[in-house]
Amino acid sequence: MEKLRRENDTFRKDVEAFVRKQGAATRILEMQMGQMDRAVSKRPSSNFPSNTLPIPREQHLPEYCTTIMLISGKKLVIEDVDHKIEEKVRKSNFEIEDCCV
Repeated sequence: MEKLRRENDTFRKDVEAFVRKQGAATRILEMQMGQMDRAVSKRPSSNFPSNTLPIPREQHLPEYCTTIMLISGKKLVIEDVDHKIEEKVRKSNFEIEDCCV
């Protein structure tokens, strides 16, 4: 009977120690979540966290695409779009490099 009592006491102490450790870990996680919440709330919501570089207009057109099929069934030929863009760029006094033609 004494052996059973000792085992029970040991088990109870182990469980109490485990519960204390879990409580401490939970408090640490709560503090970290609060820190992250404050850090995120200080950041402007409209900005990305990293710096982005603008891509020049000429690089927006894919080199490998020649035709786009629209939902209506109409085919949009990229060469036509290229010429229209070149025309707009010429009118606005920008230079176009022949890198994507």
